[in-house]
Amino acid sequence: MGNKAVVQEFFDSITAGEFDRAAELVEPTGRWNMPRRGITYTLAEQVRILREENMTFAITELTAEENRVSALVSGYMTRPNGDRFDKSYHFLITVDGDHLVDVDMYDDGGLAERIVAEVAPATRGSDPNTQLARAFFAAISNSRFADAAALLTPDATWWSAGRRAERPARAELDRIRGRGAEGWGDSTFAPGPFLADGDRVAVQTEGRDPSCVVLRFAGPFIAQLWMYGGER
Repeated sequence: MGNKAVVQEFFDSITAGEFDRAAELVEPTGRWNMPRRGITYTLAEQVRILREENMTFAITELTAEENRVSALVSGYMTRPNGDRFDKSYHFLITVDGDHLVDVDMYDDGGLAERIVAEVAPATRGSDPNTQLARAFFAAISNSRFADAAALLTPDATWWSAGRRAERPARAELDRIRGRGAEGWGDSTFAPGPFLADGDRVAVQTEGRDPSCVVLRFAGPFIAQLWMYGGER
């Protein structure tokens, strides 16, 4: 199989939900690197992450030289409200035989900015991390959970003092979505003053069950959240 054909089959397998086949096409200990986010996974880990995400892919252009393939790829997802939530990617992929062995992924740098513009336009022009934090809370308060999740790194965590536990941030968003009005009601995140310092933003939330939340950013994405006070 040619190098371009290996890359094409990998993305076709992900789109078709054939993740076992996708796993066969990668070197498990190979590298999947996301330079904009400062995150690297093994290829086996990334296939498991893609299994959990509800995205499909379409390759728009493939260019190959020796064992390297450049792929321009469109990713598609439908938000819970039916709106499209699409991204563009450039992948630089190294192929060895019939396996992907190294992947550098560059995604749409304008995604976070578009979410800020849609969800929290009044924050534009302030500290970039504060903009993203406000957009994250506004998305939760308006039940735009796909937007909130898009602002997280794939392995983002959420720690709660009330539960003395850390869990994946996407799982926490699912919990919040499942509880609905019972869990939030008039205590939706109505953020008060923000304090930005380096890669962290601290905010007091208002409402029936006030709390303090600290967010740590990795580039334009939220990597960790710590909640103090509110049980939620």
